[in-house]
Amino acid sequence: MKTNPIRSLVYSAIGAALIAALSQIAVPLGPVPFTLQTLAIGLLATLFAPREAIASVSLYLLLGAIGLPVFAGFHGGFQVLIGPTGGFLWAFLIYAALTSSLVTLKSHPIWIFLVNVLGVAITLAGGGLVLYFGHKNPFTTSSSGHRPALHLDRNPQDFCDRLLHCLTTSHS
Repeated sequence: MKTNPIRSLVYSAIGAALIAALSQIAVPLGPVPFTLQTLAIGLLATLFAPREAIASVSLYLLLGAIGLPVFAGFHGGFQVLIGPTGGFLWAFLIYAALTSSLVTLKSHPIWIFLVNVLGVAITLAGGGLVLYFGHKNPFTTSSSGHRPALHLDRNPQDFCDRLLHCLTTSHS
């Protein structure tokens, strides 16, 4: 089946706009905001062909890199792509490519769900690796200094308790 190039460009532009719009809806949960842009990536990757899904995410990243305020919190600029949240943003490309390649509109809903869970796991892993190794473990302090330190070298129960405390304690 031959694809229409104009339709492909329009889908990619709409996809990038949807990602940009949903990235502004955020729940503050520590150094990395929890936004609905991950939902947008999953939705686009599920509905679009791989070409349009990857193009949507690439266009979104390009618009942000040139300085348009499309990233979470109306941020923009190349520094965001190489900053603490950059790993998550780059991993969106892998999420979109993988999910759109493995899912079609005729796929079983459970398969769609599982592939999207895998995509989110890849995004979290990519972002977590950049956070941990590239930015001197942001879990140790916050910019305001009000969050207790999370030390990843301690036992897992202690880490989970501290993480839960950080997520449930008001930082205002």
